[in-house]
Amino acid sequence: MEFAEIAELEQSKPDKEQTGMVDSGRTSSLSLLRKYIIERISHFFPYINDTKCHVHFLFPEKFKSEKNEDFVTKVLKVHHPLQQKYASAGLTAAMVAGKNTGKVISVWGEDDKKHIVAVLGCSDAPMLSLYYNVCTMFQVMQQKYLYPEYFENIERQMWLWRDKGIAEERISAMLKATNFNYEKVRKITAFYSDVQAFSGAGAYLMIKAVQSGRADLIDRLEKFVLLQAAALSENLLNIQHCVLNCAYPAVKNLIGQIKNHGAAAYLDPQGWVDWKKLYDYTLSEAKNIGYSPHAIMDVRQNEGKFLQIMAKQYPERQQMLNILPWCPEYKNSKILQDFAEAQKFYLNNR
Repeated sequence: MEFAEIAELEQSKPDKEQTGMVDSGRTSSLSLLRKYIIERISHFFPYINDTKCHVHFLFPEKFKSEKNEDFVTKVLKVHHPLQQKYASAGLTAAMVAGKNTGKVISVWGEDDKKHIVAVLGCSDAPMLSLYYNVCTMFQVMQQKYLYPEYFENIERQMWLWRDKGIAEERISAMLKATNFNYEKVRKITAFYSDVQAFSGAGAYLMIKAVQSGRADLIDRLEKFVLLQAAALSENLLNIQHCVLNCAYPAVKNLIGQIKNHGAAAYLDPQGWVDWKKLYDYTLSEAKNIGYSPHAIMDVRQNEGKFLQIMAKQYPERQQMLNILPWCPEYKNSKILQDFAEAQKFYLNNR
């Protein structure tokens, strides 16, 4: 199945007199989307599955909740009662949380493998669903490749503590107390993970558009992925959950490289996307985005707090963006400069 077929799927618009036709069209779109994703998954497996890791992809609408317990024991190989309880609860929560945008969890099975469960969401918008599913696939790769020498030991220790019935809040406190720089590493890698996942999804869609050779599709997908990345910058204004996941500069750079130099650098000899190459490229972009570790760590107290004050003073977004470059905070912060560029693109192209 070709990428262009997914790109051309139009979102059905509800019509009171054509409810049956709409439902049928939606079902058909979701079926085609799942078919496309399943074809890619078969090529993705070798990048993850080995003697240490195994990935399981699940569609929420296809997974029956009554199979939860059997899946945990027979597929994930979790037999300890307390671990089973935790894994089962995590699987149930992932199915709900990942219904539209995907979710990744992992457990250590008694076969001494890390079992990664990837929930793939599907919505009425096929291209957006594909975008989020590719994000999920990069999150799967991070489970295996993102600083495994550090996180593998921590994850094993967490499961040993769960065996003993220790509460999650206590486990979190113990990790901070027993692992030097744990909180710092956790926050910085969480930023890298977000930027890489969204950069990887944007790059994947652009690679497929370039492979199609269609100028109209390339232009449409370029705008689509830049809009998705630009929209993320809004999270800096969230008072309760201020998050730095402005992937816009990384996505913009990747899109430019793929448009100007083609997709060959990201493909295997058979013309399929080489997931490890793309993973390495996108992680490099995330790390080279230009934010210091301290800037990432302190973004809530610095840029986040500053922008929230600005938003109260200038509730009209364009007015705030016009004034922002005149502020000394803006001139000394690449985070604020990237935020402004992303927001301007979003406002002008949504």
